[in-house]
Amino acid sequence: MHMLLFGRSKQTKGEKPVVGMNRNISYLCKKGDELDELGQYEQAISYYDQALQTVPNDKDILNSKGVSLYNLDKNEDALSCFENALAINPNQDTVLYNKAVCLYKLKKYQRAQIVVHKAIKINPNDADYQELIKEINKQLLPQRWKNWQRQL
Repeated sequence: MHMLLFGRSKQTKGEKPVVGMNRNISYLCKKGDELDELGQYEQAISYYDQALQTVPNDKDILNSKGVSLYNLDKNEDALSCFENALAINPNQDTVLYNKAVCLYKLKKYQRAQIVVHKAIKINPNDADYQELIKEINKQLLPQRWKNWQRQL
């Protein structure tokens, strides 16, 4: 199963874009987003890194960088970006989802399940979140069955 991660284009419900963002940072982010869309992930990361030098605690830029890293199969690095973004604001359902997808890809299914449930609590009607929980449960079911059989 291929799951899409969400960059800044899918904002958290009720969240407003940063007002008065430095034009240079705005340009760097926009350029990074454009390159990411074109599949030029290394270049996108370069732009996100430049922006993060000025605003190191920008949750949206950290999330976008994480998405690009994930697309390069640099999953541990992507996970770190998502965790840093969540340390700034733990109620970002899209970042929670991205973290859960990353954990799923790393085969850390139980952690992924916990994280996606947090995203579902924030945004219960998101179809992508519901689909991910189904996929995680498919992976966990055989493990639970084996554990149950061992207990007999």
